[in-house]
Amino acid sequence: KKSIEANHIVAEWMILANKWVAQKIWMTHNHSALLRHHPFPRPIDFQDLLVVATSKGFDLDISSNKALSESLDKAHDPNDPSVNQLLRTLATHAMPEATYFSTGECAVRDFYHYGLAADFYTHFTSPIRRYADVIVHRQLLQSVLDPETLEDSRLSGGPDLYGDETVRRICSHINKRNRNAKHAQEQSTKLFQVYYCRIQSKKQELVEEAVIFKVRAKMVTVLVERLGLKEDVFLSDKEDQSLLPKTIRGDDNQELSLSGSFSYDEDLQMIKLGLAVPQKSGETETTLRLFQHVEVRLSVESNRYHVPKVNVHLLRLHSSFRSPSLDHKTVLLSQLLLDSSSASSSSDRDLNDLSLPSVKEDV
Repeated sequence: KKSIEANHIVAEWMILANKWVAQKIWMTHNHSALLRHHPFPRPIDFQDLLVVATSKGFDLDISSNKALSESLDKAHDPNDPSVNQLLRTLATHAMPEATYFSTGECAVRDFYHYGLAADFYTHFTSPIRRYADVIVHRQLLQSVLDPETLEDSRLSGGPDLYGDETVRRICSHINKRNRNAKHAQEQSTKLFQVYYCRIQSKKQELVEEAVIFKVRAKMVTVLVERLGLKEDVFLSDKEDQSLLPKTIRGDDNQELSLSGSFSYDEDLQMIKLGLAVPQKSGETETTLRLFQHVEVRLSVESNRYHVPKVNVHLLRLHSSFRSPSLDHKTVLLSQLLLDSSSASSSSDRDLNDLSLPSVKEDV
């Protein structure tokens, strides 16, 4: 579904409503208002993002949420549109989780919502689907009406109905349920991906375009954008036995014989693969590097003791960006899976100019 300007206007007003209500209930419930905060990320949490960005020649400013948002907007590779998307994904992964809390738990300076650049924030706009919003509605009603005029005993309640300890217990329960729901969503998405790959691979060999977005000493992580699939490709096992294929195809479709040896260059964020037979140009190695586009084969591994998983096998290395052809159904599938993955790994959605576009939040 395409987002139009009216959607953004409505979302902006909903965020403004949440901000105003948060400040209003705090003024009347100083030590027991139910708010939502998104802590500042630690600089060390941005390490992966900065290393990846630097390897591509981008200088990201993480001094504030606004600076990070602006520098991400500038981090574009005109030859490869996937670079900016992957940088935003890594930025999202660096974010801590946004949680509900009682204002009696911490100092006012800790109320800040990093993702939305808001001093006060809560969830007020969706009481039909979030219990936190119901509590906030009740607190707001107590804030604007004289409690003596409230005839409903559930709203006027006892003196401890909205006390700090009560709100703390409610917040702890909601936060736990939210984490459980996100975990269930992650597992559901993975299971759907497995079944999709299993069905498609029975028809024919399932070969997809992917991009490397993480490099480690003995593995690379690839993103199959068409399927919203992120998987690790291990190059050796626990005993350091090579898991590399015997042959792999280069960008010119030339078959390369691999020796099974490889070395990791942390500074350049690449893995050098040794060749059993030198190329015509005399080169004795080829590389796996960040943002490199590769061709992979997907298969499903079944195990009687564990849930099935998708295995990724390297087939071909590309030296430049290749845009896969996507039909209508594929676009919908990819968007569904990527949205699900982002929602489960991020904390808040930001639609404010000062906030991070990669951070997602239900308003």
